[in-house]
Formats: sequence, C-alpha cells, structure tokens
Amino acid sequence: MSEKLTRKELLELLNQSVEQNRSLDELDQKALEGYEYLDNDHSAENALDRLDARFNQWVEQKEVSKVKKGRTRTMLILQRVAAVILVLLIPTVLIFQPGQSKRLANRYFEAPRSTYVMLNRGDQATEQTSLNEAFTLYEKGEFSKAAIAIENLVADNPEKKDLKFYQAISLYASGQIEESIPLLESCTTEPYQELDERSPWYLGLAYLKKGERDQAIIWLQKAAEVDALHEESALKLLNKID
Repeated sequence: MSEKLTRKELLELLNQSVEQNRSLDELDQKALEGYEYLDNDHSAENALDRLDARFNQWVEQKEVSKVKKGRTRTMLILQRVAAVILVLLIPTVLIFQPGQSKRLANRYFEAPRSTYVMLNRGDQATEQTSLNEAFTLYEKGEFSKAAIAIENLVADNPEKKDLKFYQAISLYASGQIEESIPLLESCTTEPYQELDERSPWYLGLAYLKKGERDQAIIWLQKAAEVDALHEESALKLLNKID
C-alpha cells in the first residue's frame, strides 16, 4: 500500500472476507488483522469512531497544555520583572526608613541659643523673672518644662513674636513633633527677628523626623536659599535624602 487509506477504503477492506483480502500486500494484511480482535458487538465503524474520539481528545489536551504553558511563561516574565524592580527599590527603601529619617534629623538638630536669659540685677531683673525662668529651663535642655513655661508667656507678651519660635523648638526637642510643626509654619512668614529665615531649617527637620520626606525637602531647600547659617548643612542633608 503506497498511500494512506481513507476512512471509507479502510471500512470497505474490513467488511470484505478474508479470502478477498488475500490479494493485499503483507503490510496491509497485518494492519487489518488487528481489527479481528475487536469485540463482536463492535463494528469497524464503531472502532474508527472511538479512534477519532480519542484523537480529538488528545488534540484538545495539547491545545490546553499550550495555553497553560503560555500563561506560565507570562507569569514567569512578570515575576522576573517584579524581582528586578524590587531589587532596584531596596536601596531607596533602606535609606528612607522612618528610623533612618529620625536619626538624620537628630544628628543635625541643635537648639538655637536665646537672648532672653539675663542676670538678676535689681528691678529690671525682677520684671524679667518669668522670662528668665522659662529660658533658663530652655538653656539647660529641660525642653518639656520650657515649652509649657514659654507657652504661658506668649499671651502676656504679644510684642515678643519670637516666643512662638522658641516654644516650637522646645516642643520639637521634647519629641512633640506634631505640635511643633504648626508653630514653625507660622514663623516662616514672620520677619520679626528674621524668623522667616530661621524657621525653614527647623521645619524641614521636623518633617524629616516625622517621616514626611517630600515636605522635608521643600523646607530644607528653602533653608538653603535664605538661611546663611544653615545653608551648608541643609545642602548636605538634601544630598542624603534627595
């Protein structure tokens, strides 16, 4: 048999008698002998139908396998891309952890000296007793007590607009960052005693300690522009966090 048999031709051969099939070549006879072992209740037509069904099932499984392989390949690509992105982000995450920000803020913070501490000399010193007491606490580093004492002075001394600034510094130094930020922000527009130039540096540190990096950058950049005393420190700190 030089060519493949069609389904019709195969059925015709199967339905012929053995004597009629003796004219076939040896290879075709061997192929037909296999069908003699089919159960009696199964015709050649049924046998071929079963073979067709099994072949179709095999084709479907192959197609499903291809789809699964395609999905698996896509997932592997996505996982690899995600892994690369994660590796690239790790240094940034490590640098700007809240703990790192707090340590940087603490390293650069130093409470500014005040001009309110005076020697106790006569009546003039007596008039300044409350100020002296509040700022003695401030200079000694007892910032929690100083914050309360200075707050009590603000209402009685409206002309001393820098009291809010020192209150904010005391709050910051005692760990009350949230409370210090609004006071420092109000000082950034106050030209009295150059508070508008001195406040951005400390406001930038407050936001950095709070972990709000973007706000910290804004105010540290402002400090680098207007605060000659802290310009160099502001630029160094910006290089560490920007």
